[in-house]
Amino acid sequence: MNTVFEILPDNIEPSRTNLICEISEQGIAYLFQDIDTKEIKGLSVYRLRLAKDDLCTRLEDLFKEVSALNINYHNIYISYSFSENVLLPEEIEEENHFKALELLSGDRGTKIDLKDRLTADKMYNVYRVPGALHNAILKQFPNAIFTHQYSYLLRALFKKGNVLHVTFYPNKMVCVLVLNGILQLLNSFTYITKDDAAYHLLNIRHQYRHDDFELKLSGMIEESSPLYTEVYKYFLQVSFAEHQCDCSEGIKKYPSHYFSHLLSVASCV
Repeated sequence: MNTVFEILPDNIEPSRTNLICEISEQGIAYLFQDIDTKEIKGLSVYRLRLAKDDLCTRLEDLFKEVSALNINYHNIYISYSFSENVLLPEEIEEENHFKALELLSGDRGTKIDLKDRLTADKMYNVYRVPGALHNAILKQFPNAIFTHQYSYLLRALFKKGNVLHVTFYPNKMVCVLVLNGILQLLNSFTYITKDDAAYHLLNIRHQYRHDDFELKLSGMIEESSPLYTEVYKYFLQVSFAEHQCDCSEGIKKYPSHYFSHLLSVASCV
């Protein structure tokens, strides 16, 4: 895997530290959280070198190479960022949860179905992850706590006003639309070019017939990039996401929106 960021902590006490990981089709990011102060001590991001690379194999290689991933931490949290999911109201009987996902996404094949209960929102997030990948992570972290990225987003985002939150990954973006303080959309979209990304955002605006919302960006996007310039052409209110987490000086050197989506997970654990 390619190392995108490696901000190592100066010193950590594993028994007083949480390891928080986000795993997506593109790779893995993880951070170290002091359980007493909640400070984020360090952070690393790895991406697949080639789109055709097998994520499970590359992740197993990383487990062998990185000593920080072979330590017993206080807790280990895994956030899955895969797009196959369905949000279901809690009134639907639990025996029908996985059936609903199958109706939407088809037969699971070698994948594994999981679910999170979102008590505050009175719903369940039912989702699907690659089976081999999940088993490899369980082998490495037998006591890990698994949750889907969308579940963390629903907990972390302050549902207020009219905002389209967009997190950019290489060739993927996660969008959360809130209108009048009410969740309207939570979905992932793939893109190849900047025009693809702009099309998806414009289509969201068209579908919900709402021109007056703020676009709040996070992830790997620069203000000077062609992607930002293309998006900025179509939206009047564009800003970068911020976070409220206490972070090490090494993390503070970078724009806060680079990691705000990762730190939002840390704010929920």
